[in-house]
Amino acid sequence: MGRHGILGVMGRYSSRVHVHGDFNPAVDMDGAGRTAPCFGLHDIFFSFDIADIEISKAICGTCPNRIGCLQGAKHRREHCGVWGGQLFKDGEIIEKFETRGRKPRPPA
Repeated sequence: MGRHGILGVMGRYSSRVHVHGDFNPAVDMDGAGRTAPCFGLHDIFFSFDIADIEISKAICGTCPNRIGCLQGAKHRREHCGVWGGQLFKDGEIIEKFETRGRKPRPPA
């Protein structure tokens, strides 16, 4: 699937990236025209790649809007991506994406 996983597969959700009503927190976090650290980095915030997800979470850790972003994502039940430092899938916060293939056998 590649580095740009979710955006390539789920382009229909790309219009929802960083948008909450008429307010776009990535472009104007506080009304003063400052941009959030995630602005323009859609490819890593919507990737299946573990390294990209960790980088996204680290970037969120530097953002003054992290709590508001996370609360908004929970309220909107975001379908996918890293929001407010948390990974979302189908509107729920998850620890990590499940890997493909068969799950390991439990010890006998």
